[in-house]
Amino acid sequence: MPTHPVPKGVSFETLQEIVAGWYAAGAASDPQYTTDVEAHTSVSDAVGRQTRFLEAIGVLDPHKQKHRLTDAGTTLATALAEDDHEQAKAQARDLLDDWELTDDVRGVLDQNPMTESELLPVVAALTGQDLDTSRVETGIETLLTLYEWAGLLERDSEGRYNSPVSGETVTENAPAEDIAPAGDDVDTDIDAESLQKLVADLEAATADARDAAADARAAAETAREATDGGVAHGDGGAVSNPHALSIDLDLDPAELEAIVSAVRKGLTSEQDGPTRPRSRTDQ
Repeated sequence: MPTHPVPKGVSFETLQEIVAGWYAAGAASDPQYTTDVEAHTSVSDAVGRQTRFLEAIGVLDPHKQKHRLTDAGTTLATALAEDDHEQAKAQARDLLDDWELTDDVRGVLDQNPMTESELLPVVAALTGQDLDTSRVETGIETLLTLYEWAGLLERDSEGRYNSPVSGETVTENAPAEDIAPAGDDVDTDIDAESLQKLVADLEAATADARDAAADARAAAETAREATDGGVAHGDGGAVSNPHALSIDLDLDPAELEAIVSAVRKGLTSEQDGPTRPRSRTDQ
């Protein structure tokens, strides 16, 4: 017994006409006999031979001696009846993509393109069909055309069938910033948690740098005030060293170095300027 049914003795165009005929006969809402469908097509004996194939790919549901269009089958049949070929192709692609035979055929063709004459016996073997049986060869040819029309198979410049490259590709209109460079320094394996930690570390380092700079600026300002006449009073009101400056030695080395450097800069600037004796009124 055949493993998979295929169209029988009909061309691709006739198969499309038959599917549209089920819609025209009202099978989207009520089960219909094949004879009801024949009245809406140009063929009289081919409709019934296609029902097993249309059941297999999900276009028809059997109802005793009648058949009804599935939801997906209704979409396909409606699109064909209304000559909406893009919608019909998309729906056919979805239906055939879920069919087990499709994966088998594409697996055979993966990196191994074949001409139609080479592929016909392979598909016959996969479906359990006998090419010597009446109408089978025509039916498999129609199936291959259907695959190509739906975009599940394609042909190369030499007319050989092959399986299209799978996976996501960058579209022509994709913004440049959405396309990652191919350089070795792009880490595509970093996870969200590591990325968040990296951002947090950078933010913390930036905050520390801002704090150290603020401390250095404050220290420099203190140094300038001291050299400009700031006075520290000891016991009994005696005047201590006007250049005295208290520095917190608990600061970490990097902050201390920044402060000392700023202090030195402030002192140097003061020493380079004009000097004169200062009186108490000046102070």
